[in-house]
Amino acid sequence: MAFGVSTITAFVAVKWLLGYIQTHRFKIFAVYRLLFGGLLLAFAYIGSLA
Repeated sequence: MAFGVSTITAFVAVKWLLGYIQTHRFKIFAVYRLLFGGLLLAFAYIGSLA
C-alpha cells in the first residue's frame, strides 16, 4: 500500500516539477542557493577556527 502511494506521489511531483521548469525561471532559487551555500561555508570556516 505505502509503495503504491509513494510511487503515485513521486510521479505527480516529478510531472509537476517538469511542467514548472518549462514555464518558469530559477533565478531566485539560484540566488538563494548561492547565498545559503556561502553562509554554510562561512559557518564551516568559523567552526574550524574554534
